[in-house]
Amino acid sequence: MKLPSGRRLRNTIILSVALCITCTSSSVASVGKPLDNQWLHNFYSASKELDQKLYKDAHRDLMKCLDQIGNDPVRALTTISLLERLFEETGDNDSKEKVLKVHLQILKGYQFPQETYAQIYVQLAEIYGARENYQKALSYLNLALPLVKKANGEYSVDAGVALNNLAYAELKLGKFEAAEIHYKQSLDAFSKSQGVKSLFYAFTASNLGDYYEHFDKLKLASEYFQKALEAFEFSLGSHHSLTQEMQDRLEEVRERLRPDDRPPAAEIKEHKTPAKQKNVKPAVPVPRKYNEPGRFPDFACKTSLT
Repeated sequence: MKLPSGRRLRNTIILSVALCITCTSSSVASVGKPLDNQWLHNFYSASKELDQKLYKDAHRDLMKCLDQIGNDPVRALTTISLLERLFEETGDNDSKEKVLKVHLQILKGYQFPQETYAQIYVQLAEIYGARENYQKALSYLNLALPLVKKANGEYSVDAGVALNNLAYAELKLGKFEAAEIHYKQSLDAFSKSQGVKSLFYAFTASNLGDYYEHFDKLKLASEYFQKALEAFEFSLGSHHSLTQEMQDRLEEVRERLRPDDRPPAAEIKEHKTPAKQKNVKPAVPVPRKYNEPGRFPDFACKTSLT
């Protein structure tokens, strides 16, 4: 959904940034109470409208907030965060990209710690990945990864997500050896932060299985598909479509293995497609991903995903 007043939004944000970057602590402290009340009223109205998915109304009130920022960086950052959410939920990546870059400009202008840039870099990488501009996505992910590790730890879930998406971009650019290394590092991070039965682990294991299958390394592909299957089944249950699809993938690869590479029959878990059941819980939402066709495309998540 494209929202109106794109030119007005862009010009207002640029003006707000100019005010924020040039203001001083004394000018921030001197902002008047009437403006505070107006901004707060419009901000909370926009927040409530977003919760109710009244996107046009939220957009209108956020435009008012931008006009009422004055010289206050806190208001600027808070308003921009809501705008990011608005454009995320409406799928307006062009507007979201502009707002993210303004957000980054404010953080740099006020000399915030570099770790605060990480989430913005990851989200910009996601946008460029969705556009299939993998070189640009790779550039932002390379900026994000060391900051994510510094902020959250080398084996955090956020580091695992960044590594997974880095590997994906490298794969699309033909950097195959680097992609394999980063997929494995992503699995290591997920295994230590979330466990080998988590959904995060499942998706990256399936990605690595796809990687090996592409290069006809079928024994390795079957090993990682087996890991992914166990994690999907643990997290989602045997009736979930992702679990069943992963089982099918595993069986397809095993049929193509040489007899010597096939696991003993006793190690192969018998799989029967379960009958449809009533009152089955809805599918667990799949983590956000690049717009890449395929059974198990990589997901591109914010660093705040937990």
